Amino acid sequence: MSGTRSRPSLAARVKLAVKGTLLPVLRLGDRWTGRQRGTVLVLAHMRSGSTLLQHLLLSDPTLWGRGERNRRYASVDDLDRLVVDVCAFHRRLPRVRDRFVDQINHDPLVASEDVLAHPRVRRIFLIREPIGALGSMIHVLGKHYAWTPEQCLDYYVARLGTLERYARQAPRGTQMGLTYGELVGTERHDVLGRLSRFLDLEDELGDAYPIFSFTGRSGDPGATIRGGRIAPRDAPRPIELTKEQVGQAQEAFRRCRDTLAECCVSGPDLPNQDAVGIEKANHPVALEALVRLHSSSGTTRR
Repeated sequence: MSGTRSRPSLAARVKLAVKGTLLPVLRLGDRWTGRQRGTVLVLAHMRSGSTLLQHLLLSDPTLWGRGERNRRYASVDDLDRLVVDVCAFHRRLPRVRDRFVDQINHDPLVASEDVLAHPRVRRIFLIREPIGALGSMIHVLGKHYAWTPEQCLDYYVARLGTLERYARQAPRGTQMGLTYGELVGTERHDVLGRLSRFLDLEDELGDAYPIFSFTGRSGDPGATIRGGRIAPRDAPRPIELTKEQVGQAQEAFRRCRDTLAECCVSGPDLPNQDAVGIEKANHPVALEALVRLHSSSGTTRR
């Protein structure tokens, strides 16, 4: 019948009831014990490897998540809602040592930046050099959401500026910064070791990670993430931007990388795998191969 709203399924109604019951129970238990449930937030941008990073984190038995939730964080209460959401998804109750993981790639999802600086939160910043990031964005977001290269550039530059601001607002010892190149490069085991120590994990993280029902559906939609381990990086994709636009992206990346190195207990290192992307963007021959340059009139130079 036109205009009639269908009722939620029985399973959906049961899930809502469980969540509604679990939240006050968890809060009562936390007040009784004086415990605050730990949260790990991956603060990144699209096509930075944030879905891969979350899967690597979830390979540890004390870290729990349910993929990229795309939920707003407006108050500390939303950290509790993360716990409830993850527990309901996995159909389990939290243990004392468990911590809960989410990834945030979009500015509107953080309505209060005070939440990010809360003592129960550990922050992991993840960024990717512009040639690889923009090439991947233009390919994936253009295919799935009809984003233009200019929209990808605007998002990338603005998001890196936001991550810079976040990094300056929280204590240095509670946040770590890394790059996609470090995460998947030849020295990744050193990086995963640093990450494991930062989170006080008993066992070091490795190349392999579990596959969940949300893998390939929440966050990265590609087939590579379903492989269950860190895969070799694809060759950079050509990007249709002017040399000046690429320079704008490079500068935003450098500023953000330097801020993370300054403000995080373990920040991005250079030279590293991402230095290659920066050098390619600066080299005129490589630039011709990776960037389909436009003249000021907007016509493509063949």
